[in-house]
Amino acid sequence: MTDTYLDYCLNIRQKYSEDIFRSALERHSVNVNAGWTLEDFTIDDAVGNYKISATMTDSKGATVTARSKSIIGADGGQSTVRSIAGIPFVGECSEFHWVRIDAVIDKDMPQSRIGFGGDGR
Repeated sequence: MTDTYLDYCLNIRQKYSEDIFRSALERHSVNVNAGWTLEDFTIDDAVGNYKISATMTDSKGATVTARSKSIIGADGGQSTVRSIAGIPFVGECSEFHWVRIDAVIDKDMPQSRIGFGGDGR
């Protein structure tokens, strides 16, 4: 990492990051809605600023519809948003599980790329 205060990066598992964010939001009385499933969305250009209407199922099975200015598909290779929008995911399938890490091993050395794969066992 360059151009940072401490000149290094510390990375933790996503689960722990989410726990930290969720706790901070709850301390500020922000309701966190986890475990929801996007069922469908539509875009209506005739409707003001909130053109996107998303239908979701909450964690208890109730259907909820919300309007928004944007929708983001940040749910990986099996993206529901991308699938509903008809945006293809170009790539190949592999029987192996791959991991790629971009890391600085020593602060005086350039970034290194480490990768390995396995059959998931």
